[in-house]
Amino acid sequence: MKKGDLARLNVDTCFTKDNGGSREYTLTNSHNDDRGVVEGFYILTKEQRDQWYQDKRDAVIAAQEAGLDTFSISFDDGGESRLCPSEGLTYVHRDRIYPVLRARARAVYNYHRRVGLAVILDTENGREIYVKRDLLETLEKGENSGR
Repeated sequence: MKKGDLARLNVDTCFTKDNGGSREYTLTNSHNDDRGVVEGFYILTKEQRDQWYQDKRDAVIAAQEAGLDTFSISFDDGGESRLCPSEGLTYVHRDRIYPVLRARARAVYNYHRRVGLAVILDTENGREIYVKRDLLETLEKGENSGR
């Protein structure tokens, strides 16, 4: 796999025998397996993170005006402040073809470094999706962008 190739999910690697693959057990959960999707993630933009903070501030103000406790809005059950997410969850579909933007990538997901990823472009919404490289397959030469 290299930059510019067209890729899709490898059905044998991603899905159970009941859904056309060769896995004995589901990759993540049976709901995703039945829908034919695999989880990927994208990095949030500064505007999306700013919106998260603004939504949190608005929720605190609304709770104060209603006379409710705001502790659970600003802090989790352990008393730690809620951290803004740095990435969002999205799905890669088995029936779609994605252009490969980076064949070998690493990224920070959930505050941990993840390696063995590829970056693909979701042509429906323009997001760069990070997904495990092992779950993708490139299209054959005749199927792949006329090469």
